[in-house]
Amino acid sequence: MTLKGLTKTRAKLHTALSPLDWEYMVWQEWKEGYARHVENKIQRELGLKVNTFGEEPPYSRITFYAGGAAHFEFPGQTGARSAGGPAGLI
Repeated sequence: MTLKGLTKTRAKLHTALSPLDWEYMVWQEWKEGYARHVENKIQRELGLKVNTFGEEPPYSRITFYAGGAAHFEFPGQTGARSAGGPAGLI
């Protein structure tokens, strides 16, 4: 996904959620997404299978973890400087 696509998708999601639900989602993305990102970075370094749970249906709260990890991995995958940093998530 491009940065433009990511921004457009998040804007749609932002309008679909209440302010409280949006805040909770962003918190989960950062808290659990960063943990997932670090976990997978270590897994890759050790040549182990990365954690992809939550990326495929049926979707659940664990999907937020995968989405949050993608925010941390996005710059390295696309060559972009960042996916917007903290301001890009909120």
